[in-house]
Amino acid sequence: MLHKEEFQNDTFCMYGTMDHEYQITIQFRGSGSPKSTHALLNLLTKMYAKIPKGRQAFALLDCSAYTTTPLRAQFSIGKWVLQNRSKTGYVAVVGAQKREKQIGEAIFKIAQIDRIKFFQEHTKAQLWLKEKQR
Repeated sequence: MLHKEEFQNDTFCMYGTMDHEYQITIQFRGSGSPKSTHALLNLLTKMYAKIPKGRQAFALLDCSAYTTTPLRAQFSIGKWVLQNRSKTGYVAVVGAQKREKQIGEAIFKIAQIDRIKFFQEHTKAQLWLKEKQR
């Protein structure tokens, strides 16, 4: 494991890992806040710093136990992804709420990023990522 980290406060918990093939898995529980968004972006920044030039990360983000994402947080995350798109391969988001999914899809469509897909089932998300890594 190249990186493993957990963040927790009264309303939010996040656990993230990145293996030697730059496969990132992050699980979220609870409700988002500016503090949790800051923790997520710090985690991703640390992980991405370990990715060599010319390589990309593939990520599975599990939001199935996540209740809300503030709008400002979604824009902050979208901005971070845009700034780091050269190291971002494909991203599967599992279990996002309808509003979060709609906003996320709109942000990535405007940014012309088609490497992020939303799923309701882990199995389908994992299969899609494996297919894209070939």
